[in-house]
Amino acid sequence: LIALEVASQLMKEGEKIKSLIMFDTFGPDFDTSFIMKENRFSPRRLKQSFKDKFEKYKHQVKCRYYSLIKRPLPHALLYRSVERQNQIALYSFRPEDYQGDLILIRAPLQPKGFYAEPYLGWRKCIKGNIETIEVEGQHESFIESPSLAAAFQKVLSKI
Repeated sequence: LIALEVASQLMKEGEKIKSLIMFDTFGPDFDTSFIMKENRFSPRRLKQSFKDKFEKYKHQVKCRYYSLIKRPLPHALLYRSVERQNQIALYSFRPEDYQGDLILIRAPLQPKGFYAEPYLGWRKCIKGNIETIEVEGQHESFIESPSLAAAFQKVLSKI
């Protein structure tokens, strides 16, 4: 969302944005309702919910501890904090429509689940073209994927 907002602001100031590139990022219109439909009242979902809440509070306690002792957060905590702030922004911020194009480098399309939607929730707010480039691997290993370099080279040759 930050890259989208920066590109939008630059366009408003008259700058030409050649391409906005996103790496396996969910957009503001990503539909998560399938999660509830698939797992509405399952014991597995309830267990996962408790586990997620416990992890969230454990993370908050660790962050507060480092704040109290006036030490920087270790990378694992810092990355989780950034991820959490991104989630908050994703669910609470509605960007204006973006008039430019988007290149979405993403994990492969799946028959169901998070990666079943081809544009990962970007279609409604991107008014230009959306080009998707699939990179082998899952979200967690996406950056380390050997095919990412080839995909990125393909993108660079176009801009």
